Amino acid sequence: MGREYRTCDSYVKLSVVPDLSRRSRRKTKTVPDCKNPVFHEYFNFPLQETDEQKRLLVTVWNRDRISRRSELLGCMSFGVRSLLGLDKVHILVK
Repeated sequence: MGREYRTCDSYVKLSVVPDLSRRSRRKTKTVPDCKNPVFHEYFNFPLQETDEQKRLLVTVWNRDRISRRSELLGCMSFGVRSLLGLDKVHILVK
């Protein structure tokens, strides 16, 4: 079976970068055995004006059941400056 037709055990990591303290890292639960996972999870990132040069990094991963290693499926990032002042940000990962 081709790779594009395989199901994945997917999860998403979100983090504000750079952040050496790791306080701004979040991870969804893994959605097992799915081609089109949906993550109905909400995360709070308290942002301040001093964070305006940072970025919100969103990465999507597949957890291999056999090797237990994670494979990066894709990523994107947003400048925190564009998010400051917003009450909520909804991110749809497809």
